[in-house]
Amino acid sequence: MEISALQKERAAYLPKLPMALRGAVKVKEGKPTHSVDNQDEIKKLFPNTYGLPLISFEPGEIMLRKRVNVGVILSGGQAPGGHNVISGLFDRLKQLDPENRLYGFLMGPSGLVDHNYKEITADFVEQFRNTGGFDMIGSGRTKLEEVDQFEKGMEIIRKLDIQALVIIGGDDSNTNACMLAEYYAAKKYGVQVIGCPKPIDGDMKNDQVETSFGFDTAAKTGTDRVELYTEPYASGYATDREKAVAPFVEAAKLAHKLGMGVNAGHDLSLENLRYFHEQVPYIDEVSIGHALICDALYLGLEETIRRYLDCLK
Repeated sequence: MEISALQKERAAYLPKLPMALRGAVKVKEGKPTHSVDNQDEIKKLFPNTYGLPLISFEPGEIMLRKRVNVGVILSGGQAPGGHNVISGLFDRLKQLDPENRLYGFLMGPSGLVDHNYKEITADFVEQFRNTGGFDMIGSGRTKLEEVDQFEKGMEIIRKLDIQALVIIGGDDSNTNACMLAEYYAAKKYGVQVIGCPKPIDGDMKNDQVETSFGFDTAAKTGTDRVELYTEPYASGYATDREKAVAPFVEAAKLAHKLGMGVNAGHDLSLENLRYFHEQVPYIDEVSIGHALICDALYLGLEETIRRYLDCLK
C-alpha cells in the first residue's frame, strides 16, 4: 500500500507517555472503589468485581519479561485515538516478550462471540498508527448480556490462550466489559477484562477518568466542535431530569474550556429540549430529526419549527 507524505509524517509522531509508564512499571493498590450511586443494588449485580481497589502506576525498578496474549475489541461509534490504543498495546506486549500476541476481534463484540478475529502484526499496525477512526479492526454495537455469548467468547479466548481482553468504547461498551468481567470472575476462568473509556462526548468523566481519550484527542487534534449524544438524558428525563442532565453540563463546560463548540442531539423533543437548553451551557446547535418530523405530522411543519425555536430562546 502506497503511503502519502502526510501519513509518513504522521507515522513518525511518538505520543508522549506519562513518566510512570516509561520503562519498568509497578502497581500500587489504593482504597476500594465504589459506585457513585445505588451502591447496594450494583454490589448485588456485581458481587465478584464490585469494590476492587483503585490501581495506580508508578515507575518501577525491574521490567519483568512476561508471556501473555491479549485480545482487543473496538466498540460503539468511532472516535479519535482508537488506533493508538491498539498500537500502544502491541508495542508494550512485544517489549515485554517478542512472542506475545495481540488479537483483534473484528467488527466489535460480535467478533468475540462469532470467533472472527485477526492477529495484529507489526506491518499491520504501521498502516494505522496515529490515524483516526476504527478501521483497523472495525467496530459494532452488539450487547454482551447472555450466558451463551459469554461462553462462546470463552471458547475462542481459551483457543488463543488469551489472558486479558481489552474493550475500547463508551458507556454501553464498558457495561459489556463489566458483564464479562463479572461472569468470568464468578466462573474463575482467570481472564482479565479491561474497559478503556472512549466516548467522544466525555460522558464518562469522573474522579478516576479525568478525560476519555476520544474527547481529549479530538481537542488536541484541532477538532472545533463536538456533539453530545443525548439519548441517556432523554431516557432519564422523566424520572430524574436533574440527574440526567448533570453529565452533559460537565461535558459542555469541558468542551468550552478546550476551545470547542458544542452540539447536542439524539432523542431531544418538545418535551425535554427546553430544560436541556436552560441547564447546559455553551450549546451552539441541536440536531433534531425524528421528533420534529413526527410532531410536524400533527402540528404542521411551520408550527413545529416555531415551537422548537421557542424552546431555544
